[in-house]
Amino acid sequence: MVWFEGTVSEAVSKCKSDKALFIVYLHHNYEKKNPETVRMEELWTLVDPSFFNTPYVAIKVEEDTVPAQQFSSIYKNPLCPSIYFIGSDGKPIEIITLIEECDETIFVDKVSNAFKKFAVDNGYVETEWSGMTKEEKAIHARKLIAERKAKKSELEQIEMKEKELRRRMDGKAMHEAKERARELELLEAAAAIKKQKQEDAAYKKKILEQMALERKDKQLEEEERLRNMNAVETPKPAVPKVTSIPTDVCRVQIRFPDGKTIVKEFQSKDKLQVLKDVIINEKRITTDFAIVQAYPRKELLEFEKDFLELQLTPSTTVLVIPNENKISSMPLIRSRNVNSMLKIFIYNPLIVILNFFLSFVGFSPISTTTNTQEQEQQSSEDRGNGVDKKETTNRAAANTSEVRQRGNIRFLRNSERDKPDDDKTETFNGNSTSQL
Repeated sequence: MVWFEGTVSEAVSKCKSDKALFIVYLHHNYEKKNPETVRMEELWTLVDPSFFNTPYVAIKVEEDTVPAQQFSSIYKNPLCPSIYFIGSDGKPIEIITLIEECDETIFVDKVSNAFKKFAVDNGYVETEWSGMTKEEKAIHARKLIAERKAKKSELEQIEMKEKELRRRMDGKAMHEAKERARELELLEAAAAIKKQKQEDAAYKKKILEQMALERKDKQLEEEERLRNMNAVETPKPAVPKVTSIPTDVCRVQIRFPDGKTIVKEFQSKDKLQVLKDVIINEKRITTDFAIVQAYPRKELLEFEKDFLELQLTPSTTVLVIPNENKISSMPLIRSRNVNSMLKIFIYNPLIVILNFFLSFVGFSPISTTTNTQEQEQQSSEDRGNGVDKKETTNRAAANTSEVRQRGNIRFLRNSERDKPDDDKTETFNGNSTSQL
């Protein structure tokens, strides 16, 4: 069937002008897929309009639309789905519904009867379809159905092939699109990396150029500063020149590290070594030292020159500065104490051990006469002025007594010289009784 695409009013006008059969097909919404409407659509495929020489105008009207409402206002209570064949006078020639049994033969027969009646009423020539008998129409209908099914199957096969081809093409296109998208993404990433590298290189170059400019500016500033310093260099203050006054006597004030100050007078012809000897004899410093003139401040090192040559006359002040990093060249004051400690802790124990072994073999023991008090007294007198050293030694020797031993018998000798020599022969036993 060829369906009219215009409105209902346009279809009616065309029917009147062409004196054609007006066919109205009322159906459900196709999206709902109503089974009766689907069945009616299948039956419509059996009709071949080429068998009818009668003109017609066929239009489809969907249920619950404005044209359907207009149609129902004229033809009361129309069924859905249904087909109305309306003649020139506006009256229905045939109404086909699915309420009654309607197979392919009945449907084709009703359609052919409606066309035949309209042709007779309007003086149209009968067609080949109208001259057929009922059995011929059934055979022809089945033939048409088979042809329609074959054509439909062929169309379905073609459609399936087209769908498969379209699916493959879509898959291929999708794959190609994905590949292109991936390639584009890689290209964009590479371009972004390249751009980032270029920006980093440009930034690094800018930083290096800035650093070079800063170094150059600093160098120029330093050169300018040096030029200014050389141009406006302040003269160094002149060292005051001290003129000496020739005199016969040179008065020297000596300051020691402990704060002690002494004043000595020397002949102007005396050497500087004399001053150093005086400082050493004062024994106020035990380390090596330096002699420094107070003003102008300088170290005096020329000990072979005299005071007049060194421009120290008529008076001067010197400072005694200890040199802690140098080894002292002066003699050690406590050398005697060191010798005494060696005798007490090393020499005397060895003598005691040796006497112990000699007592077993019957030899006389070695004298162990040591007097620590004498040594301390001698050391104290040496630190003083050293005048009574000989007298102190004699007094200490007079108070000492010698102890001699022979075997298990000890001999004592009186230190007083006025006793007779017979006392030397006195012996004492273990009970402290004298033996002659």
